[in-house]
Amino acid sequence: MTINTQESVSGFIASDPQLSYTERGDARLYVKIGQEHYRKEPDGSFTQTETTFHDLVAYRRTAEHAHE
Repeated sequence: MTINTQESVSGFIASDPQLSYTERGDARLYVKIGQEHYRKEPDGSFTQTETTFHDLVAYRRTAEHAHE
């Protein structure tokens, strides 16, 4: 049984997207993304904390669509 899900992420593209193909011919997209984080201070202001970076990999039509 397939469960359709939809994921989302908020951030910025931190590397050049790389589109390649598996041995079976499926599209594979790799890109590094960055996410900025903020901490709320007691006075109500926000302080930016360390940015984190993550690997994002997509396959098949999602990879092709994202690369376009």
